[in-house]
Amino acid sequence: MRCRNGESLERFPKAGSAWWYQSFSWLALPDRDNNHRLLRGNPPPLLENIRALVEFKVAQGLLQGSDDLDNLLSHRYLPPPEV
Repeated sequence: MRCRNGESLERFPKAGSAWWYQSFSWLALPDRDNNHRLLRGNPPPLLENIRALVEFKVAQGLLQGSDDLDNLLSHRYLPPPEV
């Protein structure tokens, strides 16, 4: 099997292997309050991080350009924050 760019998938770890699970050990899943914090504001903090990542990828030639990101995120679909 090959990636879109023709690269072989053999160099990637197999899903379910110990290394594969360990590669996600740094990942933090935000709770409801953290989701609100990341998705609220003008601009939302998460959107600022996404814009910085897109700028970096464009500068490195990994992306050709940026799409309009203004409507990418919304807190409206989250349950209300805890009081």
